Amino acid sequence: MKTYKGIVKTHALYKKILVLVACVILLYIEYNREQWFYIPLTLILMISVFHHKEHIISEEGVDIRYSLLGLKSVNRWTWDQITGIQPDYIKARPNARLTIEKGSMLRSFLFTPEDCRACIKLAAKMNPDMFIDDYTAEEQEEIEKEKQRIQERMRAQRAQAKRKKKKS
Repeated sequence: MKTYKGIVKTHALYKKILVLVACVILLYIEYNREQWFYIPLTLILMISVFHHKEHIISEEGVDIRYSLLGLKSVNRWTWDQITGIQPDYIKARPNARLTIEKGSMLRSFLFTPEDCRACIKLAAKMNPDMFIDDYTAEEQEEIEKEKQRIQERMRAQRAQAKRKKKKS
């Protein structure tokens, strides 16, 4: 079974260590000042350093897998629940953003362009009834350029209308 892992932003190790050190210092200060309310909040922040998340698309469906201190949780959308899928090759360059729709809920995953195209093919195979916006990167680029041309033309028309209005 072929699985595609999304690109998930992770924090550098030194940032995680800095957060842990800051939390230990905050715990010490809160304990000395007897601020009991803030101690559980700081402990939750310390535990969140060990949180890990994965975006996975497979033949089973679309998953977000969470793990925290060895405890694992999976949030899965099966292919029959998914109603639409749309790639965006422009906004997340050099990668591609894949937006997956289930009713009114959306999930946005980041992939390499090759994996994004492979995920679209897999989605078409697994659920042929869903809406698939399968514009290529070049077609999306051309659509974006056309939108910019229309916006420039409208700006020029507005500016010309303002100049005419000032003259009269």
